[in-house]
Amino acid sequence: MTDPLTQIVTLLQPQAVLMTEIHGAGRWGIRFPGFGVTNFVVVAEGACWLKLGDETPMPFREGDFLLQPAAGTFAFSSAPDSETVLGDAAYKQAAGPIIRLGTKDGTATRLVGGYCTVDRVNADLFTALLPRAIHIQSDQTGADRFGRLMQDIADEARGDRPGRTLILQRLVEVLVLEALRRPTLIDHIPSASGLLAALRDRSLSAALRALHDDVRAPWTVSKLAGVAGMSRSAFSPAFHNRMGMTPMTYLTSWRMALAKAALIHERLTLEEVADRTGYGSAGAFSHAFLRSVGQTPSAFRRKWA
Repeated sequence: MTDPLTQIVTLLQPQAVLMTEIHGAGRWGIRFPGFGVTNFVVVAEGACWLKLGDETPMPFREGDFLLQPAAGTFAFSSAPDSETVLGDAAYKQAAGPIIRLGTKDGTATRLVGGYCTVDRVNADLFTALLPRAIHIQSDQTGADRFGRLMQDIADEARGDRPGRTLILQRLVEVLVLEALRRPTLIDHIPSASGLLAALRDRSLSAALRALHDDVRAPWTVSKLAGVAGMSRSAFSPAFHNRMGMTPMTYLTSWRMALAKAALIHERLTLEEVADRTGYGSAGAFSHAFLRSVGQTPSAFRRKWA
């Protein structure tokens, strides 16, 4: 049966666009504004403090990994009360892939990180379904894989070898999937909702996998509840509580994501898109697309072409 995470990440085609290292020794700090793009970072050596938005700073230790689907403000520092410099200014001053902060005697902490883009026509899907930040701690099973993946991405990003673009895309896809599938991830996110939370629930996961396996099927809440082994009255609120949306809203959003990609990247006809996404005709699809996206498929295609 189809894996929803694999389908979503494959559809979004994440690609690394910038890789850098931050070396800090002594007393140092660096902060970044809310870029709204996906960023990831691993502590390759040492330790520091991580501050997300207005939250209390937390330890960020060697081997820890952070993924932000749509980065808000964040900062790294040698101590919770350290003064910080603005990331843009530090990048310009460095004039290279390594930012050095604090004293010049030795490197106490080394962070390896980067930013990536996802398919622009469906970027909102990524942020709508995932937590604001995913922090994988070094003592969690398999955490050491992130350091190796990050090093591979950094090495490939700095080179100019044949096939670089495709290899980077595949490596970042693996990195993102590895972060999203951590089995204990949701335990560290209080009151978590979204796709990851729903996939941790065996019953809801069965319904989601069936939906992704055959998006063209005439799904109803009752049919999905049957797949989940639940009554309709129990399934509907359980799904909403975990996903943050109703089953039919999620079905429509996933169909629209597939339709957007088909319209822009494959240039399919409306009839072909309607058939692929489970609508009986081009007219029915166009009506659903207009209601969901706010413009006709033709207008959407002109906008993004």
